[in-house]
Amino acid sequence: MTKIKFIDARFPDGDLDEMGIKRRFEGHLRKLRALRDGVKPQAPGDFADALRWEGDLSEVRISSDDRHKILRRAQYLVQRRDALSGTSYLSSDGKRKLALLRNGVELVEIKTEHCADEIATVTADGAYDTSACHDAIAARGAAAVIPPRRTARRWKPDTAGARARNEILRASKHLGRALWRNWSGYHRRSRVETKMNCVKLLGQRLISRDFDRQVAEVQIRAAVMNRFTALGIPVTVALG
Repeated sequence: MTKIKFIDARFPDGDLDEMGIKRRFEGHLRKLRALRDGVKPQAPGDFADALRWEGDLSEVRISSDDRHKILRRAQYLVQRRDALSGTSYLSSDGKRKLALLRNGVELVEIKTEHCADEIATVTADGAYDTSACHDAIAARGAAAVIPPRRTARRWKPDTAGARARNEILRASKHLGRALWRNWSGYHRRSRVETKMNCVKLLGQRLISRDFDRQVAEVQIRAAVMNRFTALGIPVTVALG
């Protein structure tokens, strides 16, 4: 079995949401102002002193202006964290499903005994623009056809996958994203997705549990789709 990283989906603990961060900031502000006013902090292991310290902190007043500044800072941190969490491109429903796993879907197991000996190219969308994916593709001697994200930057060229990815980034910037998609063959991916939607109309899942029988099921569906194609497909023409 070979494991490759699928997505860095980091979901923080519940106390690190907007309200949790706000409570922490207010607590730190109360401690700083209490120390400024000469209130001594609690002694280690002294329960009575700890209660006194908590009581002194609760008496520290925070103005509405300070609360507003703290709230804006908490909102900014939450927005920055979400942007860097690796899930910004997911839908709200997808985020909710991944959040149930806490750390998200980090690894996917691939049954290498059923993989082809040689892979020419691996085409995927921008969600797979990660160092682990590029390294796994380079390790199989394949070429990655993965569009870099719009905010992508060059990686440190210390691995074969990073060097290949830097070449993709350089080519996409030189040619432009639209021209690069046609030049690299990435546009064929949308055709594959369209055909997969047609295949799913024959059934959303495989019934068999044995791998060889699953292969037979897929081959039957492919034969049905080929028959439909032989009968004729619509011809589209661009107008205007």
